[in-house]
Amino acid sequence: QCHLTQSAFSRSIQAAEEEYGLQLFDRGPLEVTCTDAGAFVVERARKLLALVRLDAAKEELGKAIAAEPTAVEALHFRARLRLSMGDPKGAEQDLDAAIKAAPDNALVRSSLAYLHLQMRRLPEALREIETALAAMPDDPDARWIRGSILIALGQSDKAIADLDVAVRDAGNVRARETRAALHLRQNRLEAAVADADRVQQARPEDPTTLTIRVLAKIGAGKTDEALADLDKLIGPPGGPYRMPVEYQDFGRLTYQRAMLLASAGRGEDAMKDVAYVLDKGGIRAILRLQIFLRHNGMPDVVLDGQRSSPLDAAVMACFGNAACGRGLSRPL
Repeated sequence: QCHLTQSAFSRSIQAAEEEYGLQLFDRGPLEVTCTDAGAFVVERARKLLALVRLDAAKEELGKAIAAEPTAVEALHFRARLRLSMGDPKGAEQDLDAAIKAAPDNALVRSSLAYLHLQMRRLPEALREIETALAAMPDDPDARWIRGSILIALGQSDKAIADLDVAVRDAGNVRARETRAALHLRQNRLEAAVADADRVQQARPEDPTTLTIRVLAKIGAGKTDEALADLDKLIGPPGGPYRMPVEYQDFGRLTYQRAMLLASAGRGEDAMKDVAYVLDKGGIRAILRLQIFLRHNGMPDVVLDGQRSSPLDAAVMACFGNAACGRGLSRPL
């Protein structure tokens, strides 16, 4: 399907590996598989390809709008494309034009409400979504948007009713993800796990819901299941590590796993995670850790910004003390 001979294809792979300075594929006798680095490059290439297609779609819609400036469907579609491509200003211009042409179009008003939500203009978002829902009260996307707005306004008890309606549409994965996060926040741990499981069935590699499931399982005391999910999310203790979430969240998750491993009697694996976080943080991170330990009952810890066996032993002792272990997340 690549329209290349095998030798030409092999040369292309070799050239790519030389350009990146990484091995992108493992070549076995029967099959070729991606390395971790290769999987990252392939996924990035897919995203870039999708962007190229989005640009082409936006260009075609531009032609249609130039021919008919009040074409509501074209304006609405381009607005959604622009928003997905990180152009909220252009999206708002298109939505305003669409509403001017069709003031009663509930779908357009629903999209405008979502744009206001993304821009944190919450009163405007609520006003637009209420207008949209007056015309289509059971629309699952509109109910999800209002639920999300209500959460942002601190009205979670009202939001859950909207999300319960939204998830009746089995394809509304975003609503189920939002409800899973809300369940977790309100300590409904089994419900959070159930919603996260459903999202994972549809999007097995989704890091957001996998993180929700991890935190819910930790809260529910399901240590072994949480550790299995953490291995899938960030890689096994000692690596190779993956970073599908923001770096700060990655640090928290790695620390959470170290705590779980230490409590499960797997001190060596726990220290692998601690060592990785410290290596990433460098001398300053180690000094912060050393200062924290000295202020928490370990005055003999040396302040030198270097890892050592005595420092590792002090960390393990801290893990064994509930108050010290909870506070250890700050320097790490």
